Parts: sequence; C-alpha cells; structure tokens
Amino acid sequence: MKTNRFFLCVVFSLLIATFATSCTEESVDNREQEYGYAQFKIYKKASYDSPEQQSVSRAAQSILDYLSDASKINVTLSFEGTTISQTLNLSAADDTMAEYGLRSDKLKLVVGNYDLLSFTLYDKYDELLYNSTSEDLSAFTVLSGGLTVQDLTVNVAPRGRVQFTFKKDMSHFESVSSTRAASRSYTFDEISYVNLNVARVLASGNVASRTKIEMLPVDFSVEFDPNNEANGTPGYQTSLLRCDSLIVLPAGNYRLLSYETLDSEKNLLEAQSNPSAVNFTIEDNDKTDMMSQSNCIRAMSISRTIMLCMRSGRALMVRTGHTMVRISHEV
Repeated sequence: MKTNRFFLCVVFSLLIATFATSCTEESVDNREQEYGYAQFKIYKKASYDSPEQQSVSRAAQSILDYLSDASKINVTLSFEGTTISQTLNLSAADDTMAEYGLRSDKLKLVVGNYDLLSFTLYDKYDELLYNSTSEDLSAFTVLSGGLTVQDLTVNVAPRGRVQFTFKKDMSHFESVSSTRAASRSYTFDEISYVNLNVARVLASGNVASRTKIEMLPVDFSVEFDPNNEANGTPGYQTSLLRCDSLIVLPAGNYRLLSYETLDSEKNLLEAQSNPSAVNFTIEDNDKTDMMSQSNCIRAMSISRTIMLCMRSGRALMVRTGHTMVRISHEV
C-alpha cells in the first residue's frame, strides 16, 4: 500500500513539473491561418486604357484576334518570398459578352500582399495565346474572408458593331443619275433586303479594306422623324427600314460606298452607286450618340445606328397638318 502511494506521488509530481515547464515556454497558435479569395478579370486594352497608354504598350505585344478565344489563365504570384503558380478557368455568358471581359475562377489564398509576376492565356485546346509583359503586372492584397478582384488587360483587336436604319430622302428626288432603278415602280415598304458596300477611311481621306455586307433583312415602319424631333418641331412622320442585324467591324472610320435594295424574292429593286456621303465611326466597346441632319446619320458604336437617306421608293411626301403622309407615285 505504501509503495502504491509513493508511486502515485512520484507520478503526480512529474505531471506538475511538466505543466509548469510548458507554461514557461512561448505559446504556439495552432489555429488554421486566415484565408481570402482572389479573382482576375480580363479586359481588352483598347477599351480599358487611355489612348496614351495604348500607344506605349502595343508596340511590344502581340494582339489577340478575339478575347473570347481565351479559356484559361495561368497566374504566377509572389508571396513573402514564395512563388505560387495556378491555372484558372475563364468564363463569360457567351462569346459576344466575352469581348467585354472575362472572369476567372476564385483562387483561395492566405491573407496578405501579393505581387503578380506574370500571367499567360490559353485557348480551349491549351494552346498558348498570350504572354504578359511588365506593363501588364500589378500587386494586390487578399483580405480575410473577402474577395479581391484584380483587373488585367490584354491587347485584343478592337471591334464594334453597327446597325443600319434606312430613311427615305426626297430632297434630291429628281437627281437620280447614279441610281439604277428596277424595271417597275415600287414602294418603300416593298424593300425586304439590302446589300451594302462600306470601306475604312484612312487619315489621307482615301478608302481601303472594302467590305460587302449582303442580304441584310429590313423591317418597314412609319415613325416620327428624329431629325424634326431634334429641331424642336415634333409631330412629323417618315418611313424607315430598320435592320435588326448587328454587323461586327474592326474599330475605325468608315464610309458607305454603295447600296442595293431587294424585294422579298431577293430581286433587285434599285442600286445606288454614289449615295450621299455617309461616314460613321466604330469604336471598341463604346457607346455614343451622334446626329447629323445633312446626312441623316445617327450613330452608336457598340449598338451603332446609321440612318441612310435613300432616294428609292418612288413615293412623294405631302404635309397635312402635323403629319407626313406618303403617297405612292408611279413613274
């Protein structure tokens, strides 16, 4: 019995000594380190940077054809002397929306400051598309339980969209020397399709890169004339042909060179080889409004609308009160 008591006392003494020793040592926090998340958004440099920044960076980088070609991004980060490399998927609602920006998967990281050393874009077949340069890189901070979104820019060929609206123009009805009319008279609402020839306008004023846009479907409507609305004399109506199709063109200045009108059977109604000067501008991922009464132009870049004065239709317009009425006129 005495032996047992002695043994218990020894064990108890050792436990007390061990506890006292551990209390004198520096305590160690074994809790899990705090984390946050980082996400990368990829944008076209042409619509993200200022023109001055674009002129500096484009000379040193290759240009992607479409931002939607990129499916993955590999990022290389530096954190407290440690290099981290991770590949993330890129996504957008569709290829059209991808041109306005891509979003990466979220990356879980320890809280702290990070330097982006480089990034690389790959297509869906894991083929290399783009390597970053020093001008593309930046630093960011990951906060505990938060999401840090870091914008990255990539050099992509700038593009915009153009939508055409045709307005009947009677101001030069008698001057039709440059117009090849159909063998029969027709009214404006018979036009179902149009063919267009456009070209880029160079700084010298010459045209280049001619583009032919064929068989654009159009819908006829009678609406209030936007020119009269702008002039403060609302209430006048005019005939319009609206094309719902959005045509993608590289960014730049353009001119309409010629057009043709066709009926529902795609038979030629009229060809205009020398229309009134209609110039418009396509800008990358931008939206503007422009009105020109002389050429009947109303333009918006991304969803750009060009109103083209047409001498077709073989119709007369007469004013009755506050309404413009179209009267068919057989020639």
